[in-house]
Amino acid sequence: MALGLYREAISDYNVATPLTLFTLMRWMDIQLRAPHFEAAAAINITNADVLRAMIANGIPPEWVDHAYTFGVVYLEMHFFEANASIDHYCDIDDEQHRQLDRYGEPPAIPQWDS
Repeated sequence: MALGLYREAISDYNVATPLTLFTLMRWMDIQLRAPHFEAAAAINITNADVLRAMIANGIPPEWVDHAYTFGVVYLEMHFFEANASIDHYCDIDDEQHRQLDRYGEPPAIPQWDS
């Protein structure tokens, strides 16, 4: 199985911090909220910023794999909005293709599909 960008970041984190290895979140009742950023700030958020936040919060890699399809649909829905930054979405689309070439399409969680 291919590592994937998030799984690779977890491996890198574990090598860099062997005394505080990545730990999956423990939960009973979870509330996930979408982050909200001003447009000017959002453009400055990097993959590394997002990966660090996900690792710090113990987000399971399987969740990221499963969210792949949502990400594709979201990108396609917003790619041609009148106020969208076409250059920004082109960069995201190009990065998506590079990741698919490198890692392949990630698996979904069958119990979550409907």
